[in-house]
Amino acid sequence: LGAVADPTVRLAAAMGFENASWRPGLVGPRSADLLSAALDACGLDAHEPRYVRALGSFGRALALAGETDRARQVGGRAVELARALGDEPTLVHALTTSLWAGTTPDVARLQLERTSEVQRIAKARRDYETLGAAVNFGATVSYLLGLPDELERAVGDSFRAAQGTGQPYYRHVYHCLAHADAFMRGDFAEAQRWADKTVEDTFGDEMSEGPHGVQTFMVRREMGTLTRFRRYLDGEESFAGRWVPGLLALYTEVGHEHGARRALHHLLERERPARTDAAQWPMELVFMVEGALALGDAEAVRELHAFLRAYEGMNLVCGTLIATFGSADRFIARIAAFLGDGPAAERHFAVALEMDRRMHSTVQVAETLAHHARFAAADGRRAEALELTAQAHRPCGTEPGLRPSGRAGEAREGLVADDGAGSDVDDRLEGGRDGARSGAREARRPVRLARVHVGRSDAAGRRCHRAAPSMGRGRRIMWPGWTGIWGNCLTWA
Repeated sequence: LGAVADPTVRLAAAMGFENASWRPGLVGPRSADLLSAALDACGLDAHEPRYVRALGSFGRALALAGETDRARQVGGRAVELARALGDEPTLVHALTTSLWAGTTPDVARLQLERTSEVQRIAKARRDYETLGAAVNFGATVSYLLGLPDELERAVGDSFRAAQGTGQPYYRHVYHCLAHADAFMRGDFAEAQRWADKTVEDTFGDEMSEGPHGVQTFMVRREMGTLTRFRRYLDGEESFAGRWVPGLLALYTEVGHEHGARRALHHLLERERPARTDAAQWPMELVFMVEGALALGDAEAVRELHAFLRAYEGMNLVCGTLIATFGSADRFIARIAAFLGDGPAAERHFAVALEMDRRMHSTVQVAETLAHHARFAAADGRRAEALELTAQAHRPCGTEPGLRPSGRAGEAREGLVADDGAGSDVDDRLEGGRDGARSGAREARRPVRLARVHVGRSDAAGRRCHRAAPSMGRGRRIMWPGWTGIWGNCLTWA
């Protein structure tokens, strides 16, 4: 580009390079460097549409280069200039490119407004390319904020964008959203089917397998099929070249105390959370919280609580609904219970249950009820614990007569078998790590699994998105940092 005499041609070329790079999610500073130099040399007025569009592209490039704060400033300036121009195509471009600056709690409402505006304009113009670029962010912030109607519209728009454009990238986005819908309904076979479609047409890069590994892990831990991997782990696996939060999650799920403690301490002491604006941060936070609670590590629990509070009243989600964890208040309630704050635990469990039911999530409703049951049992409220576990067995209309499965079923059976409401009731609730008990006693206990495994639910009467027929092969979004342990382990199943 340096050999091109006309600076506006260099600017157009830099924009073209950025436009070709964002769609597969390629990261790095190259696009941002080219656009920065071209904008400095172009000589265009700040109110020139070409300049505003280039500024928007620069903001997106900065976001993909990891410069989130700067990306938000640049993107916000592009939107401001575009509104002043009154040119709709320029405004749509500025709004769309600004979406890549993150979906963290502090900007979630703003991003929802922007995605809604883009979706409205794009549908009116039948611009499925722009619609497809916005819907994944619309779906993410709608889930984050607990807005099921907006989420349903975003999923429907994603399907239309995939059909209207025929592009593998937009098919991939739709397949991710369809996976999340099936997962929340407790239809794990369908969830895995949609997850597998996201890797039928990959970029041939190791990073392209990461999100699929996450989706598969989420499904299989709900099905309770991960314990078979324990014999392959000794807790001393090298962290080099591996995504340590994922390894921590695997250690926690298979009950490997030494490995879980080692991975958690590595994350907190050597890789202290610094990129809380990253797409995978909420998932990493969940895995660390689950690990700390399972280990009974009070110091780690308190440290992570500060990060978790930013999501109070919201849901926890990773990327394009690659992993959905339901209400953050469930985790806050578990922490409050662990630290002995009973009133706070009750309050947050109630908020979590309302959120999970609002989102029509069979899986997360069951999980909230089961954790609440363990807490009630630890507090000596045996009758209430039994009622909560019975509800967890049928959170959204599970067919009567099915045997209770997984943690909810074991909780109920343990309570029924118990003759009293003594201190060991919560241990029968598969570990009972969230009760208000001695941290030292908990630290001496081996790690136990801490998941609710719910069977497929017909979710009678609830309104939910029904996945449309397959549109063929999809392509994977490439997110950095998801490599290593899962890709190897999960193929063994």
